[in-house]
Amino acid sequence: AGYSRIRLPPRVDTLKLPAAPVGADPQWDTTTVQQPSKLSMAPEQLLRLRGELSLTAVRVVRPEIVVSDYAPLGRGGELRPALEWLRERGTSTVALGIRDFDDSDELRRYWNEELVETVCRLYDLAFVYNHCDVDDICVQALRAAGLPIHQTGLIGAPAAQRGATDLGEGYLLVTGGGGIDGFM
Repeated sequence: AGYSRIRLPPRVDTLKLPAAPVGADPQWDTTTVQQPSKLSMAPEQLLRLRGELSLTAVRVVRPEIVVSDYAPLGRGGELRPALEWLRERGTSTVALGIRDFDDSDELRRYWNEELVETVCRLYDLAFVYNHCDVDDICVQALRAAGLPIHQTGLIGAPAAQRGATDLGEGYLLVTGGGGIDGFM
């Protein structure tokens, strides 16, 4: 729904993939949290569908530039075939967007040597969306492996010069992010 409201410039379009499972692996915990996709299928089927749609999209569209955000191979590795096809074809610039800065043990396990090597093989560069001078462990690992890293600064509308007049002093707006991030 949100994508349909974005005004895109000429010759720019979006292809919305079904929302992927929100875990490090495609298995769902036994919690009350539901699968993000509204499709009635197992997480493994959903990831397979995402992978097939991604591969078909890059084969048909043959993009000049691809930016993949956050999870370099997808939530369950489903983007790997599309990325490998792009690399074999050799005519697309493929960039990884990194927006979050974290130094957790979980992130250290995720960004292991094998993933860093795979990202360096499949991606041409990484964009880091921040304005901070401290690199998190994935940026450190990618930089050390020789992947070109470009810091973009924060991306978004410039901060307002003054707050809304109808909210009063001390008003604080908190948002929960997208997907499962805002679940309570």
